[in-house]
Formats: sequence, structure tokens, C-alpha cells
Amino acid sequence: MLASAKGFWMTILIIFLIYFAFKFIWRYFGPRIIRFVLRKAGKQMEKKFGENGGFGTRDTFEKTNIDYKAPNQRASEKEDTGEYIDYEEID
Repeated sequence: MLASAKGFWMTILIIFLIYFAFKFIWRYFGPRIIRFVLRKAGKQMEKKFGENGGFGTRDTFEKTNIDYKAPNQRASEKEDTGEYIDYEEID
């Protein structure tokens, strides 16, 4: 019984030590890691932005086709929308 209680408390102590170690490390190195990742991502975005020549080239906009046909008014009138039921009020 005593050995299992000692092992339990040692496990709890180790978990707390690991938690506080990570908390301490993150406090000092976390902002540096985030800053490094954001700078690297920013450089990659600038590189991609420069390769495309800004927001886009004129060729990209000229290749865009929009196929839209206005709905035919008479076709919508001929559609079967169901039976009309006239309800009357009862006094």
C-alpha cells in the first residue's frame, strides 16, 4: 500500500514539473517561435505576390467567361406549380 501511494505522488510530481517546465519554456521561446513562423510565411506571400505581378494579370481577367442566360418569362408561366385551392371563411 505504501509503495503504490509513493508511486502515485511521484507521478503527480513529475506531471506538475513537466507542466511548469513547458509553461516556462513557452513563456520565453513561444513568442520567438511564432515571430519566426510569421516572418517566414510573410516572405513566402511576398514572393508569390511578386511572381504574379501584383493582384493579377490582365490575361487572367480576359480569360474569364460568364455564361448567363436570362430566364424565359413564358417558360416560367407554363410550369406546373400545383393546384390552387380557394379557402372560404365560415361565419
